[in-house]
Amino acid sequence: MRHSRAVFFIAILTMITGPALFAQHPQSSQAGRRSLHEDSSLVIITDLKTTLEKGKVSLNWVAGNNQAADMFEVERSADGKTFVMAALVFAAEQPGSYSYRFFEKRAQQVSYRIKIIQKNGSINYSSVTARL
Repeated sequence: MRHSRAVFFIAILTMITGPALFAQHPQSSQAGRRSLHEDSSLVIITDLKTTLEKGKVSLNWVAGNNQAADMFEVERSADGKTFVMAALVFAAEQPGSYSYRFFEKRAQQVSYRIKIIQKNGSINYSSVTARL
């Protein structure tokens, strides 16, 4: 008897709170994405720099509004058009701006960009670096 009451309670609770929970998630339409880009809580990549020393590429960046970031995917491309993930960097739980660094051995000339995954689920990208 207790089990059926618990299931009934959970079902009623889901019916009441379900629509409210879905309303909090951003829409996947272009209009929804446009409004996210206008949001002042977006993580912004500044000071994106790549350097090459002794066969190693170093990628340094600063994330503004860092507290909204969940993780960063470092992506590389041989042609500047098709990108693949090179590394996953979890965001530091620090407010304001925070500096990050990634490095790898260079096998060929590549470009990089940062895929920014925010805590609210939105995704945006940094600019693409010059090929090194």
